[in-house]
Amino acid sequence: MLSLGADANGRDRQGETALTLVAEQGNREMLEILLAAGAEVNAPTPEGDTPLMVAAAEGQGEIMQLLLAAGARVNGQNHNGETALHFAALEGHSHLIQSLVRAGAELNQSNQDGDTPLLIAIAQGDLTAIRELLRCGANPQAIAPGEAPLALAIAQGQAAIAEALLNAGADANLYFPDGKTALMQAIVQGQEAMVRALLVAGADVNLTDSSQATALMWAAHGGDRQIVDLLLACPNLAINSRNQGGFTALMLAQFNRHFLLARTLKAAGATE
Repeated sequence: MLSLGADANGRDRQGETALTLVAEQGNREMLEILLAAGAEVNAPTPEGDTPLMVAAAEGQGEIMQLLLAAGARVNGQNHNGETALHFAALEGHSHLIQSLVRAGAELNQSNQDGDTPLLIAIAQGDLTAIRELLRCGANPQAIAPGEAPLALAIAQGQAAIAEALLNAGADANLYFPDGKTALMQAIVQGQEAMVRALLVAGADVNLTDSSQATALMWAAHGGDRQIVDLLLACPNLAINSRNQGGFTALMLAQFNRHFLLARTLKAAGATE
């Protein structure tokens, strides 16, 4: 058709160019023909997705490289502010991440929802993509206006992901908007593995929330013996701290009828 004068940049009824369709299908031969015929390498769909984004979303590494070599903008954004790297992270194509980064992809670019490629990979629970993004230099801390990566991992109960973030430098003493620390939040959610990961990373067990409650108080209130044991093993634990109401961890355990836990606390030195 191109030899008969067809427009290499013509669009179908959905507003997509032939290059976008070829990038989705992974047809190298047709891609090269279209590019040679003058197809616009960055022509967007009605949603603003470029052929490079489509190739990244479909895991078409070879096509992606050809598009980059032809001048595709690696940090081009669609109408929602997403780049090719966002699409690779969303669809779990971790093998494409390094190639995009080497081509100049911005690792910490946020879309209009405040999501970076790292946050998207965490939301997908894709530990392989997360590790690759972190290895390439993705920021494990919060990037305004988005959520803190560690907060999202804790909310989802993903201890292995949290550990990867902590190993990359995420703040183990992160405070949540409600005033709880990351450790307290993990305790409230009963996530023993998460608590262990945070403690190994250096979480401060004596930090307090807005009511002066400590992590031990939250654990005593909830009655989780295993988590309390983890906290009691921490050096310099302030076991007899009081919250704004004057309650200690021991008092909270007794008030909530966790009598075996109260006995454990007393054996560790807790007093009223």
